[in-house]
Amino acid sequence: MHNYEGRDAHAATKTSDVRSLLARIGAESDDMISTSTSAGAFPRVADYPAQSQFDIRVDGPFINKIAHDGDMLHCVTPDAAGAEPQDGDLVVIEYRDEASHRIMTRRMRQIGDFCEFRSESDDPAHQNASMIWNMREDSGKFRILGKVLFAYRRLAA
Repeated sequence: MHNYEGRDAHAATKTSDVRSLLARIGAESDDMISTSTSAGAFPRVADYPAQSQFDIRVDGPFINKIAHDGDMLHCVTPDAAGAEPQDGDLVVIEYRDEASHRIMTRRMRQIGDFCEFRSESDDPAHQNASMIWNMREDSGKFRILGKVLFAYRRLAA
């Protein structure tokens, strides 16, 4: 786990770290993560290095205003030039505490040394779901893995 200091927190995640983590989590929970890089995957975005891009599958209602269960999110790691998440971006985060280890997609709002991660759901049970990250004190709990570029849905074969 990386240590975060101030505003440079987003740059701490490298593509190789993300791919390794997603592969491990994907092996444990194959209904959530896809790191597809095959020729049949969605075309890569020319603005970012291909090796910095990855896809994850949406699992659950937490961002259903943007993408639905089973849809794919095309993301780029923060180490790619111009990919550092900004206030208002949809981001993929890793959350870890004593009881759990989760990968989530949430809307990021940054206020000074704090980041708020909110769900984007029209489900009343999840509309007010948010997490607050104090970047100076909660360095071991959160890590931004990527910035979401767009969502897409695979067509049935």
